[in-house]
Amino acid sequence: MRAARTPLRRSAGPIASALAGLSLFCAPALPDEVLTPARVDGAALTPKDHALSEAEKSRREREGVQTHGVVDYAWDEEGRFIVVPVEGQLWLYARQTGALRQLTNTPASDIDAKVSPHGNYVSFIRDDNLFVVPTAGGAERALTAGGTELSSWGTAEFIAQEEFDRTTGYWWSPDETRVALCRVDVSDVDVIERPEINASGATTVRQRYPRAGRRNARVEVYIESIATLERTRVDLGGSSDVYIPRVDWSKDGRTLYVQRLARDQRHLDLLAVEPASGASRVILTESSPHWVEVTSDFTPLHDGRFLWTSERSGYRHLYLYSGDGRLIRQLTRGDWPVDKLEGVDEARGIALRELCGHLSGSRHAAADRALPARWTARSLDRGEPPGGGASLLSVRVPPSLAAVRHAHRRGRSAALVVTAHAAGL
Repeated sequence: MRAARTPLRRSAGPIASALAGLSLFCAPALPDEVLTPARVDGAALTPKDHALSEAEKSRREREGVQTHGVVDYAWDEEGRFIVVPVEGQLWLYARQTGALRQLTNTPASDIDAKVSPHGNYVSFIRDDNLFVVPTAGGAERALTAGGTELSSWGTAEFIAQEEFDRTTGYWWSPDETRVALCRVDVSDVDVIERPEINASGATTVRQRYPRAGRRNARVEVYIESIATLERTRVDLGGSSDVYIPRVDWSKDGRTLYVQRLARDQRHLDLLAVEPASGASRVILTESSPHWVEVTSDFTPLHDGRFLWTSERSGYRHLYLYSGDGRLIRQLTRGDWPVDKLEGVDEARGIALRELCGHLSGSRHAAADRALPARWTARSLDRGEPPGGGASLLSVRVPPSLAAVRHAHRRGRSAALVVTAHAAGL
């Protein structure tokens, strides 16, 4: 399972105050896990005089976040650190020591914070530019400069966030030597006026909005060296009027995968990009006379192969491909769809797929997962379920870690036990 950021939301119980701080709790879930239960107190860390940026307000609106305190967090892939944004400022929790320290403290809002794969850096977006700060201590460093509201670095444009559920605009390479990032230019996008109504009244807001048939944001993808800041532009093809719904690195970092979607959403290409030159080639294409659905199921494997889902048969099913885009085999088939690919245990050659998820409330809130989702295990080599099905209650965590998270929903506590096999990824 991939290390991930997890937006949370809650009501504040009997107080019902939007100023109440949501906290994050960490505790061991395995018998041999040595970890003192800890709490990141959102209420105590929330600055009293900090105003959220418009970018952060927009992100929260799209994610359904309506409270304050710890509304988001992200692991590194090795499970050493958790970065916790609190009202635009970043805090870092070290799992081994239990230490919590503040990383940033500026009038700006630091958004889209991540811990790099090996836990050596925390990265974030500030004022439309990408920054990093070492987790071991030291000064922060800007990886880009010159970003503005009209031309930003490392951000996700409106369509990426609203239509494709892509809330980030940059991606660490597995070895932390490079970062892939978007350059977003919205200068040609129409400005519209929209009403904004809340508890304090109603106002009119002017914003860049990509209306149907009009100009969209221009999105470019670059690959930048962390050490030298040298930047290489990715060849996305001849047309700039396309969507970039997904970007992923191969497990060895030798290939960047970019999904390029035609504006009419009937043609989706998977590009394999050579990081040093930015040269790309199409290795897989999905086409439909009606509509190609974008998913988050693309999963690179350590041996160079990857998993992909497609509706080419009339139902969404799981396929196994070689690294150069050659189909190896179809893993699932039948008159039913695979709802979602949730994780892969590569050591056992098993992919976990969701057949029917019992999820109540919002998909954004971990505490809203009231019932276990139903899963079956699917063998990567034989395309057969090994030993029948399994039941899991899952949120995404680092593969090396088992954790317990407590979240609050309408005054009630719910403990979520999350486990992942260290050998699985």
